[in-house]
Amino acid sequence: MVIGYYVHHVGAGHLTRARVVASELRARGLEVVLLGSDLRGTPGVPLPRDDTGSAPYDDPGATGALHWSPLRHPGYTLRMGTIARWVMTNAPQAVVVDVSVEVSVCIRLLGVPTVVIAQPGDRSDDAHTLAFRCATAILAPWPAEAQPCPAIQPFADKTHFTGGISGLTARRDHRERRDHREGRDHRERRDHRERRDLAVILSGRAGSVRSGLLDTLQAAEPRMQWIEAGGAHWIGDLTELLNRATVVVTHCGQNAIADIAAMDVPAVLDPQPRPHAEQHHLGSELGRLHLATSLGVADPSSMAWAAAIDDAVKQPSQWSRWRTDQAGTRAADVIEQVAHA
Repeated sequence: MVIGYYVHHVGAGHLTRARVVASELRARGLEVVLLGSDLRGTPGVPLPRDDTGSAPYDDPGATGALHWSPLRHPGYTLRMGTIARWVMTNAPQAVVVDVSVEVSVCIRLLGVPTVVIAQPGDRSDDAHTLAFRCATAILAPWPAEAQPCPAIQPFADKTHFTGGISGLTARRDHRERRDHREGRDHRERRDHRERRDLAVILSGRAGSVRSGLLDTLQAAEPRMQWIEAGGAHWIGDLTELLNRATVVVTHCGQNAIADIAAMDVPAVLDPQPRPHAEQHHLGSELGRLHLATSLGVADPSSMAWAAAIDDAVKQPSQWSRWRTDQAGTRAADVIEQVAHA
């Protein structure tokens, strides 16, 4: 049985999530083939880029029906043709799409069931609605109590909440055993200066949009050792760093949040501007659920960083509510059910 898995090329989170879920499916004896234009060394089907050239592109949104389908663009035409030829040659039983409205619709038009992975943000536009309608199943990689994407609510009958999908989930037991040995049976936080003094800034593959954030945080909490992970300081495996961290100041990408939840690290949220207000919606939900400290002030120099860090460290952990344990398994369960239907 063959499963296709389309991987969006912006950011690192889509590919990380694909690797986790694909590993779960392969452990069940299924053949999983990744398709994408930036698989970063992961075996799969390389796709041509559809964003080469320069503006203006010719009606890229199909007058609002789609997000990116520029007319007369050789790369786009070749990209969609490559996907269609792969489907025709390999006859997959299902294709996971993370994420693209155009790919979701293309796969459905070829008569193949799609499993669409939802994203936080305002996804109420016509294009997203079309993808949700065409999907055989929708995976929401967060717990059911969170609502960072209200647009999927009309499709509740085919939406499955997996919890946050992290490649670091397997390391959580180590952290819990360590906390138990240290006498924190109820996950109570002590003052961070009594434990460790490492503080981490997670800024994503593109780096932080906030100029001077590291300097601002060092000035706000000079007794802590600050390390930035992201952009020019990218770290592929955050396990060791997060395992030692007292607190994290982080963007609100889904993969970063899932990793922080899996490693159970106190967090201060610094949402970055993204299409559809993706990170602001996710950050707002995390704050509403009291899973992390969320600051909504635009200017970092005016934020009460020291107070926010103290608040994040001292509040009892509730990261288990993000359901990272076995999230990849739950996602694989849904995909396998769709493929076998």
